[in-house]
Amino acid sequence: MLKVLTAALAVILTVALFWPGYMSVDSLVQLEQARYGIRDSGHPPLLSLIWRVADKILPGPGGMLALQAALYWCAVAMLAPSAPWMAAGLLPPLFGMAGVVWKDVWMCVSLLAAVGCLASAWPKAGLVLLLAASGFRHNGIAAVIPLLWPAAAALARPRRRTWSCFLVLSAGFIAASHWLTHPPGVPDPKLWRLVMAHDLAGMSLRENRDLFPPGFLARHGLTLESLRRIYVPYQMDPTFSLQFRHVFGIEADEKQRLDQSLIDADEMRRVWLTTVLRHPLLWAGRRMEIASRVLVWNREEAWSPVHVGIPANALGVSWRPDWRSRWLEKNLNHLARQTPLYQVWIYCLILLAAAILFRRHALIAATAWSGLLSAAVVCAVAGSTDYRYMLWTVAAALAVCLLAAGEWRRAYRQSSSSSQS
Repeated sequence: MLKVLTAALAVILTVALFWPGYMSVDSLVQLEQARYGIRDSGHPPLLSLIWRVADKILPGPGGMLALQAALYWCAVAMLAPSAPWMAAGLLPPLFGMAGVVWKDVWMCVSLLAAVGCLASAWPKAGLVLLLAASGFRHNGIAAVIPLLWPAAAALARPRRRTWSCFLVLSAGFIAASHWLTHPPGVPDPKLWRLVMAHDLAGMSLRENRDLFPPGFLARHGLTLESLRRIYVPYQMDPTFSLQFRHVFGIEADEKQRLDQSLIDADEMRRVWLTTVLRHPLLWAGRRMEIASRVLVWNREEAWSPVHVGIPANALGVSWRPDWRSRWLEKNLNHLARQTPLYQVWIYCLILLAAAILFRRHALIAATAWSGLLSAAVVCAVAGSTDYRYMLWTVAAALAVCLLAAGEWRRAYRQSSSSSQS
């Protein structure tokens, strides 16, 4: 009962601190699709469909803020051995994002709640949450697959059918995830072609030779030298648009960019695959540029670890800075730049240690591998290094610590009972 009351109070405080809920350009796109219809699957539609309902009850981000805060603190309550342990939910890299309405946050809290349900012996509820998590982001299925193992172990009867149950669940979830992220009849913008183009740009500039399809750069009015001026290794947006160039001090002509409409997906995939197979070390070096940033090897290089505010928009969602937003922005930025709390590679080490030490504990090991696999996929395929992409890896580390604390607590009580008897 104490954990329930603590969770309820934490939800109230979270909503009060972050009200009305922060949004980015991506969030605004999903709210627009919630109100006016799904335009494409660039942002998986599931979040917009949930938002459509919440927006009718409480217009704007407020309803979604309350829902994600409730799911987050319910998950923490299920995982915490006791009420005092729920303070772990205030871990700044996670709690600092709890007020931003993002598909990344929803994937993270759904996975965290799924682990909580599996720990509480509610495997069917856990599967529902895992299915939702697989639909919030295109890479969500990578984090979900390892967690299907403890779910299969809980559901399989007799026990020896765990492997067959796991394989059936995995096949079903992969198909369902594809359907959720790419619904039939919804146009697919094939954003992966931009990541491949950005990869080829990085490899070309590292080698100082054009690795693009013949005539590709000329069609975009670019040369290797002009491409170099608009290329940022860890953020692909400046290469394709003008939106964030001022952040990087790029003053190139507005015509100097890779035009998305001129990038043929099939041609780009073919050339990218050929180049990677011919120059695997070159590609690995390019991916290391992404990995070092997304894992925050150097704390000063954390990209957008804090998000406060709502951009100007035509959706009628307004926001003004106040003492809460200023306090959050100042203190969270200080923690991100001056402490190791936001360095994701540390959480990866925690997960690796948990995967080894608790290899016989299905849920702890699966949660650890889920966080590690999610991080590996981001390092391998991400075009940018936004901190939010690694939220689940950080949350998985928190989950394994809480689960391990619960195991040690139970072991201590059992040893105490045995010694007393």
